Amino acid sequence: MHSSLFIKYGGFSSIHNLIENFYEKLLDSKVVGSYFENSNMATLIEHQSHFISSLLGGPISYTDEHLQAVHCHLNIKEDVWHEVITLLELALVEFEMERVDLEVILNKLSAKKGMF
Repeated sequence: MHSSLFIKYGGFSSIHNLIENFYEKLLDSKVVGSYFENSNMATLIEHQSHFISSLLGGPISYTDEHLQAVHCHLNIKEDVWHEVITLLELALVEFEMERVDLEVILNKLSAKKGMF
């Protein structure tokens, strides 16, 4: 038995690889790709790797206030949210995450939807 999903799925290095794949999908998306045109992708991937790691039970955590502060200027609409979640789910499936674990992550993200 694993102490957390973070450990089960290989820790930060594995999660980082997952997030790199996820951002390749985001950048290729006609719906959300433009959101990242002026972003430092290396930094963004690093932060997102820490965030997803924390959702999996890893050592880093983000407060709801932090999430709101970094996303408030983006004006994320429902279609954008749906595209991001769909592409994350695809990346998680490709990562071979078990469906039950994938649902845990998507549910945790959905609970924080108002912060994005």
